[in-house]
Amino acid sequence: NAVNNPILLSERCETAADSLQRSLDSAGPVLLEVAQTFKATVDRMTRVLGMHAENDQRRHLGMAMAYTEADFNNA
Repeated sequence: NAVNNPILLSERCETAADSLQRSLDSAGPVLLEVAQTFKATVDRMTRVLGMHAENDQRRHLGMAMAYTEADFNNA
């Protein structure tokens, strides 16, 4: 039975690992670009949330807003 043959199983695993490695090698630049885009998105979201928190604090204290709608659009 081929399913229980350790040599055939090992060869299949090795073939699968090689195939996966080739796929990752060819997808590497794309994955890097996706990761960089995600990081930029998270950075922008963090910046905007900080700006929003600052405005909320100023509103609570009765002060003028630190950031305008234009500031949020340009963040």
